[in-house]
Amino acid sequence: MLCGLAIRTPAQAQVPRPKAISMAAFNDAVALEDYTEAIRLSPQHAGSYYGRGLAYQELGNTAEAKKDIDRARQLDPKIGMK
Repeated sequence: MLCGLAIRTPAQAQVPRPKAISMAAFNDAVALEDYTEAIRLSPQHAGSYYGRGLAYQELGNTAEAKKDIDRARQLDPKIGMK
């Protein structure tokens, strides 16, 4: 989903998708916080781990980036592939 829309967890909770706003504004630190909150609310959502991994990468934290992107691929093996 894109910014402004929400994903559904099994409990039908709405999780904000901040990437489009935060990353478009080049504010990776805010994106990182937003993705961390999204993961807290929906820990099985691969896209949140992937997005946070990309934010970590932009901030130069390659160890955390790899950890999150690996977790995203555990949840969804096709994530990030085009």
